[in-house]
Amino acid sequence: MPKHAKSKLSKLESYVSLFGADCLTTDGAVPFCKVYDKAVNSDKKYYVLQHMKTSLHQERQKRRTGSTPQQGSLLTKYTVAPEKSNEFSMDLCRMMLQSNIALYKTQCSSFRKFLQKWTKQPVPHHSTLRKYYLKPTYDEVIRRIQDSIGDSKIWVSVDETTDAKGQFVVHTVVGSLDGSKASIPYVLNSEVVESTNHATIAQAFCDALNILWPDGLKHDRVLLFVSDAASYMKKAAEGLKILVPKMVFITCIAHGIHRVCEEIRKAFPDVDSFMGNVKKKFRKAPSRIQAFRELAPGLSLRRTARVQRIRLL
Repeated sequence: MPKHAKSKLSKLESYVSLFGADCLTTDGAVPFCKVYDKAVNSDKKYYVLQHMKTSLHQERQKRRTGSTPQQGSLLTKYTVAPEKSNEFSMDLCRMMLQSNIALYKTQCSSFRKFLQKWTKQPVPHHSTLRKYYLKPTYDEVIRRIQDSIGDSKIWVSVDETTDAKGQFVVHTVVGSLDGSKASIPYVLNSEVVESTNHATIAQAFCDALNILWPDGLKHDRVLLFVSDAASYMKKAAEGLKILVPKMVFITCIAHGIHRVCEEIRKAFPDVDSFMGNVKKKFRKAPSRIQAFRELAPGLSLRRTARVQRIRLL
C-alpha cells in the first residue's frame, strides 16, 4: 500500500513523544523547546535533533534537572518550570526596557554569567525577548497610559526629528488636563514617515489617538494641540479641527522664548556680530583654547558653540 504523508500536527506530536513532553511541546503549528524557551525548526527531524544536541540546550537541561528536587512529583515540577522561565524572561525584558538597556546586551558574556550565577535562570536570547516578550511589555505600558488618562480631557504634542539614518520620525506625546494635579506627559507613539508635511503630521496625530482609544476617537476630549509654529504644523492643526472641533492649537513656550531671543538679536546687531566673531576666534584654534583655560580655569568653553535655529516659518 502507498505511504501516506503525516499531517503536520501528527509529525509535531511524534517529536514531542520522541524527545519527551518535559523538553518539547507544541501548539499545533511549531514545536517549542521548554528548556531553551524558544521555537524550534521542525521542517525535518534532523533539525529538532540538532537543537537537542546543542551545548546550550544540554547545559540548561542539566541545570534544570539538577535544581529539581528528587522527592515529590516530577510532573508538577516540569509543568511549573516553563512558567517560571517565562515569568523571568518577561521581568528581564521589562527591566531592560525601563532601564534603557539594549536587548542585545543579553548576549554579553559577563551579563549572562552574572544573571545565571545569581538568578539560577537561563538567560534568553535577545531574539526570543523581541519575539515573545517585547509586544506584551508594550501592551502593558499602553494599558498603564490608558488607565492614567482615564476619562480626562487631554492635550497632544507632536514634533518631528531626524534619526541617525536620516529618517523622519514623528513623536506624539499626550497628557491629561486636570486642574487638581500636574499633568504627566507620556510618549504614546513614534513612527517613521516618508516626509514631513501637514498630511503625515495629521496621520501621526490620528494614529496616536487610535492607540489611546482603540474603541473609537473621543472627539470632545482633545482640547490642546501643542507644537512649534512651523507652517505644516499650523496646516495640520487646521485640518484636524474638522475632526476635533474643540481643539486649540498653541505654540510651546520654548519656541515662544526662541522668537523673543531672535528679536533681541535683530535689535542689537553689533552684539550679535561681536559674539559671532568671538566664536570664530576659538573655532579650530587649540592654542587659543588652551590659553583661555590657563587664564580662566574655572570657566567652561563649549567646543561647538552655535545658534540653535528652530523652524518657525
